[in-house]
Amino acid sequence: MAIAMSHLRADETVATEPKGGWLRLSSALTRCVAGIAERKGLIVKCAPGAGRGAPGCFLPELATVELDGKHLGVKPRTCRPRRPSDRERYPALWGVLVHEAAHADTPDGRCRPAAQRSRPPLSWKSRGSRPHT
Repeated sequence: MAIAMSHLRADETVATEPKGGWLRLSSALTRCVAGIAERKGLIVKCAPGAGRGAPGCFLPELATVELDGKHLGVKPRTCRPRRPSDRERYPALWGVLVHEAAHADTPDGRCRPAAQRSRPPLSWKSRGSRPHT
């Protein structure tokens, strides 16, 4: 049974722009997301209130992933997401990033069942995340 899901459009809600430490963290996450999504040109915006009412969202029209900073759990200026060991300090936010990057890795921003994928999914090790348990 297929479940219809609504997806956000860039013009439906107001974006929260990162500032200060959140801007630096957003920049660091932007450098990480290209390898996760296997796509260049993605931008990550992480700040409290970003995500347009969800923990995170992918906006295909803007090639942007928004992450609600309230799920970080540590001060943004202390984060070094390019270090895999540092990601363990903020597993919820990192998980949301990986999830949204998976949306960005598809042509229309929607995840497909494995049987419909044109290539096999990356292993969780190469995406920088742990599998659901």
